[in-house]
Amino acid sequence: MPKVVTATYAGVCFGVKRAVDILDKALDTGREEGRPVLMFGPLIHNPRFIESYRDRGVEIVDRSGIRDHAVIVIRSHGITRDEEEYLKTFSDLRIIDTTCPFVQRIHRLVAERSRDGWAIVVLGDAAHAEVEGFVSRIDGPYFVHPPDLSDTAVTALDRFLRAHEKFFAVAQTTSQPDHFRQLIERMGSICRETRCAFEYQNTVCDATFQRQETARELAHAMDAMVVIGGRNSSNTAKLFAIVSAENPRSFWIEAPADLTAADRETLRGVEAIGLTAGASTPDDQITELAEFLEAL
Repeated sequence: MPKVVTATYAGVCFGVKRAVDILDKALDTGREEGRPVLMFGPLIHNPRFIESYRDRGVEIVDRSGIRDHAVIVIRSHGITRDEEEYLKTFSDLRIIDTTCPFVQRIHRLVAERSRDGWAIVVLGDAAHAEVEGFVSRIDGPYFVHPPDLSDTAVTALDRFLRAHEKFFAVAQTTSQPDHFRQLIERMGSICRETRCAFEYQNTVCDATFQRQETARELAHAMDAMVVIGGRNSSNTAKLFAIVSAENPRSFWIEAPADLTAADRETLRGVEAIGLTAGASTPDDQITELAEFLEAL
């Protein structure tokens, strides 16, 4: 029977816990006022969690599914400026916003700096809801740099930097700190050459840094690692990339049942298994997995 060690920092962050608490209160409000509760996109990127609230009567809707006389819950990643304006067109819509305060801070930063004439550089996944919310608040030029820091992306960044005079950089909250540091170093190098103005705010969430660092240390010390979190979760994907780079016997699952017979056989053959979880993974799912692994 393998020993299972859970990372010191694993699972839900402050923003997710806050969002879930607000969602539970929204359910109470819906019942008290006789309104349906609508979730505007998935509150967090955890399919099992979302399904559990669907079972409790919450409807997960996109823009076309929003209707008057309902409670609408804005996801923790935030929404775009256009979506905010759309919600205002309803006459009797109870709006409950769970957007993470750290995400809201970035909204304010890019809006203020872009109004002051700064070109904005965002490190992150352009297709992620959080980043879509950032860029929707930028009034002026911006560049979204993908987290992989590929040669193609760096070339495009250089071209963007040489086309403007002053820049302000931020990062998606779940970015790898090393990636943001590399981006800042590259931008600083170009701006010293072209004499452009350059400022930045390190907007990588502290909880993300702690989770990634403790997972890296654990992966190095364990015989195998299991990461639990939604397949659509950006922070879990980054966490798995870090863990698997340290330990080739690493597995990424959404639930214990995702482990194949071959996976379970591999895990039975080791002495120590490390366990970590993405920021959208509730404590009960971590406990369930730990008990499952301990029983192998």
